[in-house]
Amino acid sequence: PEPAPEPTVAKAEPASASSEASAVGGVVGGVVGGVVGGTRGGIVGSTAIGGTGDALTLKQVMRPPTVLKQVRPDYPRLAKQRNIQGVVVVRVIVGTDGRVEQEHTRVMRSVPALDAAAIAAVNQWHFTPALGRSGRLARVMIDIPVNFSLK
Repeated sequence: PEPAPEPTVAKAEPASASSEASAVGGVVGGVVGGVVGGTRGGIVGSTAIGGTGDALTLKQVMRPPTVLKQVRPDYPRLAKQRNIQGVVVVRVIVGTDGRVEQEHTRVMRSVPALDAAAIAAVNQWHFTPALGRSGRLARVMIDIPVNFSLK
């Protein structure tokens, strides 16, 4: 069977890490999307194996979630020493309780040395729940750009 195409989703406000952050953040484990240096994850999109299920895109909701708590990522020490900068785009599903469903977090645009820190931060964000077109609380998929800059 052919895989279902990824839905198009809008982006949330970017998070950023500056050179002031110094602790090493991240998650120990595997590789996201075959990117060496990524974090443990998997392919999102199938309900059979850890997929997104009934999560909607922002275009499908009446009221999108808004950020209540935004956690800035820790800039990984090694990435800082090597002057690695960039934007990691993390796709998350915000549950009906406004929390990020960590098991569905996925890196959509990778900077391998920064991916784990971006995931660790975004998984701590809290949102207002989204309202679907039916007026009921809904799970929603959003992309969050996380900017790492050494200015």
